[in-house]
Amino acid sequence: MCGLVGFTGAKDSTTLKAMTDSIIHRGPDDDGHLETDHFSIGYRRLAIIDLTMSLYPLTNEDETIKVFLNGEIYNYQEIRRELIAAGHQFKTESDTEVIVHGYEEWGMNVIKRLRGMFVIVIYDSREDILILSRDRLGIKPLYYTEFNGRLIFGSEIKALLKFPIDRIADEHEVEKFLRYRVHDDTKNTFFKNIKRLMPGHNMVVDKDGNFRIEKYWSPTFSTKFASEKPDAEYASEFKEIFINAIDLHLIADVPVGVTLSGGL
Repeated sequence: MCGLVGFTGAKDSTTLKAMTDSIIHRGPDDDGHLETDHFSIGYRRLAIIDLTMSLYPLTNEDETIKVFLNGEIYNYQEIRRELIAAGHQFKTESDTEVIVHGYEEWGMNVIKRLRGMFVIVIYDSREDILILSRDRLGIKPLYYTEFNGRLIFGSEIKALLKFPIDRIADEHEVEKFLRYRVHDDTKNTFFKNIKRLMPGHNMVVDKDGNFRIEKYWSPTFSTKFASEKPDAEYASEFKEIFINAIDLHLIADVPVGVTLSGGL
């Protein structure tokens, strides 16, 4: 599962540890921390690939790029081969390292090449910026708030509450949930001052805690679906895509369990 926490502004190692400890259930195998003059990041790891190494943050050769990954990149082997062909050298078998060298090669466009479920944190010390990215469909969560000039973020809201932020409820969101039993996939949460980074979006944060949010992906739908192909051909195409998706989810250095649900 893994989990991330962090904030901008002056170092506060005690609060960073408290935030990281609050999500230990997400990653009992390892932890990692990064503290600079402007950014603090904590990480809990659930080891799935390349189990033996204490990876995080994973860096490039001159340590100007540092990356944390919550999730899994399913097409990392394909991207790895492309980057090796371009001259990049890898020191691990981790899927995270393709993000490191991919960022060196393509900048933020590496995010568009990734197929997976993820929240990614990239620290670029050359620009002194932090990049937070959430996967296309929002499988992995990321919450954020602003407090006393800091941007605070984490995989779970409980980590943000290690700062004494205002916990006032967003009554409209609570009412929607109680009335309709649904929680819309918007940036809002049950806390008025806590938001979610939306799926398919990047957040770029500068050293002063200022940030901008950019959409890098949105779904597109064809309007030409009709009787151009026989049903059997559509079914065959779907089967191929479905089996490929399952195969990619089985890549791991640990045993993989499969939960089968009725109602398909």
